Amino acid sequence: MIASKKWSLRKGIVCGVAFLVSSWAVAQDYVITDFGAKGDSNTVNTNSIQQAIDKAALKGGTVVVPAGVFITGTISLKSNVTLQLNKNAVLKGVAKADAYPAKTISYPFLSVSPQWSYSLVYAGDVENIAIKGEGTIDGSGGDTVFYWREHMTNVNVKRPFVLLIVGCKNVNIEGVTLKNSPMWMQRYIACDFLRIKGITVFNHVNANNDGLDIDDCHNVIVSDCVIDADDDALCFKSEGRRGVRNAVVTNCILSSHASAFKMGTGSAGGFQSVQFSNSVIRPSLATNMMHVFKQKGGLTGIDLASTDGGLLKDVNIQNISIDSLENPIFIKLGNRLRTSAKDNIGVVEGVHFSQIAIKNAGPIASAITGFPGNYVKDISFRDIFMEHAGSGAAKDTSLAVPENSNGYPGCRMFQRKLPATGFYVRHVKNIQFNNIHVKLTGNDVRPAIVCDDVEALEVSGLKYSAVSGQAPEMLLIARSKDVVVECRERDASRIKQINNTDVTIKY
Repeated sequence: MIASKKWSLRKGIVCGVAFLVSSWAVAQDYVITDFGAKGDSNTVNTNSIQQAIDKAALKGGTVVVPAGVFITGTISLKSNVTLQLNKNAVLKGVAKADAYPAKTISYPFLSVSPQWSYSLVYAGDVENIAIKGEGTIDGSGGDTVFYWREHMTNVNVKRPFVLLIVGCKNVNIEGVTLKNSPMWMQRYIACDFLRIKGITVFNHVNANNDGLDIDDCHNVIVSDCVIDADDDALCFKSEGRRGVRNAVVTNCILSSHASAFKMGTGSAGGFQSVQFSNSVIRPSLATNMMHVFKQKGGLTGIDLASTDGGLLKDVNIQNISIDSLENPIFIKLGNRLRTSAKDNIGVVEGVHFSQIAIKNAGPIASAITGFPGNYVKDISFRDIFMEHAGSGAAKDTSLAVPENSNGYPGCRMFQRKLPATGFYVRHVKNIQFNNIHVKLTGNDVRPAIVCDDVEALEVSGLKYSAVSGQAPEMLLIARSKDVVVECRERDASRIKQINNTDVTIKY
């Protein structure tokens, strides 16, 4: 009996190995030059590349792009196909509008732009696909056939994404360089099990040049990427009901003239269980700026918003370095409600920051705001160091800050410098600040933290270092309740409460 069991086990192992060998044998390489493609920077190879993909899809396999510059229009990936770009291989978009036919996207968006259906590389409702290697995909987005000024006056001008991946499962993007998109560089919509690792993105040739957009996807890992974009660098969106769920971003370097890490341009389905860690946000290496605000260092480092009725919850952000942003951190609950979800206000709750180092902070303080009667909830900041250049004057200390809660979510929606250098908090319940150090390097009379209409506030370990001869208030609290501040006795005089605010101070 024992011998029989051993034989069954050996037989099972042999059969399993045979199956794997058989699978490897089936997964062949298909080199695009064998299908007539020419890497001469001139020949349009769309049909040849698509033939290689279609052949590989029959049994599963890898489509190989060898060294050379291969011009192409839209190509469509199929299930069980890997697109491999070898070293010195370039797929380059042809500068002809009719080379990018519109694709039918089945995902039910709540708001739709005709621009969303064009791309250089497309995959729709397929599984087990990959794009990998040491090569480059170049969208030719700086060519005048795609240029945004023409697009503003001519609706027939197409500006394709470089990658458009819709409704796919088991997607792996690894190692490649992506540059020069006519539109956003890459957009992933309603995908499951998406992994993006070790890619390099440089996108500074056109308007709307985002680096990476992930829309209504579940089970996402983004790691070890360097993304430098004229518009948002890494942006989670929710333009439908599905929302973003279970996403991890780690070990990345992000640069943008807009927002570096963002959730909420579209926020109908919301964002839940998102982790962002061990990353650097730094100024762009680009020498040109297409973005309308012309902000070299970028507008916002970490930008989180729900303004279209979705739930933004359980977001953890830790060990991040932020350099030279006009506004380091922005959290907003609003009621723009541009989608059909007009019966839902949305929720922002359970957002936690720790070990954040901010230097060269700009004039707009980090902001955490809801709107009257609608509160951001359960927020914490721990171990935050902020170096601030100053520049705030007496007029900037006014608490008369426009709500603009139905406007486009962004740090400039307040239309002025905020009345704090470190954090401006309004319409928030249950927020904690622990071990916060704000250091001024220039003159400024604004408090480090301003809280207006806040309930259940706890502050401990706040330190505010001013330039010589200045001693601005550390903390200003207005129209708030259930406030507890733990501080050194000598700092109590730098804590101010107004408008019937009751503050408990502990030493």
